[in-house]
Formats: sequence, C-alpha cells, structure tokens
Amino acid sequence: MFNPADIDWPAYKKWSASVDGIARVSMRSTYGVGYIDPHFEQYRQGALQAGIDVIIYYHYGYPQFNGASAEADYQHSVVGAIRAQDVLMLDYEEGASQANAAWAYAWLARQEQNYGGKLPTIYASDAYIRQRLQDARLARYPLTLANWQYSPDERPACPPPWTSYTYLQYTDRAINVPGIAGTIDADIYLGQEEIVLPLTIEMPEVAALFEEVDAQHWRSKKTQKILQDGLLADYQANGLYSLKYLGNPISNEVSLVKQNGAMQFYDGGARFWSRATGKVSSLPLYDDGPGTDPRLVQARQQIAQLEAQHGDPKAVPLLHQIAQLVQGY
Repeated sequence: MFNPADIDWPAYKKWSASVDGIARVSMRSTYGVGYIDPHFEQYRQGALQAGIDVIIYYHYGYPQFNGASAEADYQHSVVGAIRAQDVLMLDYEEGASQANAAWAYAWLARQEQNYGGKLPTIYASDAYIRQRLQDARLARYPLTLANWQYSPDERPACPPPWTSYTYLQYTDRAINVPGIAGTIDADIYLGQEEIVLPLTIEMPEVAALFEEVDAQHWRSKKTQKILQDGLLADYQANGLYSLKYLGNPISNEVSLVKQNGAMQFYDGGARFWSRATGKVSSLPLYDDGPGTDPRLVQARQQIAQLEAQHGDPKAVPLLHQIAQLVQGY
C-alpha cells in the first residue's frame, strides 16, 4: 500500500471485517535487496495491535537487478517469523526481460523453503501472466489477480496456468476506505476461503467477551456462564463464526447421561456434544421470532428457571425433557 504513515487501524479493521468477520490487509515489506518500505514496521505493529486477522506481506521483485533467491532471502530476513494465518506474496510487475516465469518460480520455491513449506503467493495482472508466466509449475502457488477493469457485475476470467484466484485487485484508486486517507489499492476476496482463525483469549474480540479461568474453561463476562470440554474446543475451532452467530453462552453445560454427552444454549442457538464421537452438532437456531422451534424456547425457559432455583441444573429431574431435544441430532 502507498499510504500515509498514520492509519486508524481499529476503523480499518471494522470496515475490512464487515463482510465475513475476517479483517485482512496487504502491506509492502521489502523491494529488491536492501530496501525496506519506510512505513513497514509502523504498519505491521499497528495492524497487529489492532488485531488484524490476516496480514499479507508482499515483496516487490526486481529481477533485472537481483537473483530470485537473494530477494526471497532478503524479505525473509526482514519479515522474519509470521503467524500461521499470515501470507508472503511476490508482487511481480517489472517489464524487464529477466522478469519471466523461471525467476518467479525460483522466488516462490525459495520462500516456500524459507518458511518451512508454507506456500507463498503471487500478484500479477492478467496481461502480464499471459505474456510472461506461462509455466505450469506456478499454478500451485495461490494467485492474486490484478484486473482494474472489473465491475461488481462480473468476475474476470482466470488466466492460465491458474484455474482460480484467491483475491482480485480491482482498483488502484479506492477512496473513502475507513482509517486510510486518500486513494489506495483495493482487493476483494473471491476465492475459496481457506483461513479459519481459531479463537484465542489473546484476540481483542474474544477478550471483550470472555475471561480464561484455565486452559479448559472460559467464562462469559456478560452472562457468567462457562464454556468447557468439547463445546469450548468446538467454539474455539469455528473462529469468528462462533462470536458472530453463537455469541455468549446463556446456560452452563448440561450433562445428558442417556445420550452420553452435553448440551449448551447460546444467544444464537444450542449445541450438543457427544462424548462418544467427540463431535458437536448444532441444534436449530432461534430468535424468539417467527419460525422459532418451540422445543428450544421451552427448554431455554426451563434452564433459566432451574438455574435460578437450584444453581446446578444437573440435579433437576426435569432434565429428561431437555434431553428430548437431542433425539435425532
């Protein structure tokens, strides 16, 4: 990004995550050998502190001046270790004769080696790919396609040797992006989503809702209910989906002896955990509006009443009524 030094990262994050709950940003780390983007460290720290979920660190290649391995190694020396969900990318645009498929492949393969088998990605335009990057070996590395003629009513064709692309850069003159003044490059996600970020208590979104009792127990700050066992593990594994659609637990875990499992109610639904299989099944979502499953409404009311009266719903004989909910799931 060619942007001012001062970015309102919380504002940008909110905007970036508004579609699917995952905030992403692409920032230049290095170019050539010996050159670091002057804003790189400031951008990186700001993005990490704001809790940006995915950072794409891109390197601008200068094949006419340096070998591919030397440039890959230089980016690696500057960026260093990255989070599991973050991405390395080659920005490939130069018009020199040395800017060919062999150089791009050598850079990508070297960076894959530098990062222990993690696949780097490549950014290039449609015309550039068709003219210079006709090498089947490149197709295993994810593509960000530049096509500035894109409109919301179309999806540009993918140039070979790739059959799909993960991101599309549709403009270099996006305006009114919250947190960033002026015009900037802008990408949209159009590929198959492969990134699911497991929830950790260190994430600002999680820390706002939960406190960690210990590694196996989280407590809702709003309801004081506990997430634990397989239900906690599944809640964590589903990432931001859990925060967005399930929200806070509104009951503690309810043990169901006959079904050899447990269930729990949330702001947005209920789930059943089988101890035998370790799997978690979602019960129908409810919102107390049209289409609400009456069994869930009834059970929700029962749990609130029983917890208010007894503190521990597991001691109440009426649990067999709740157990009926998991029949067939």
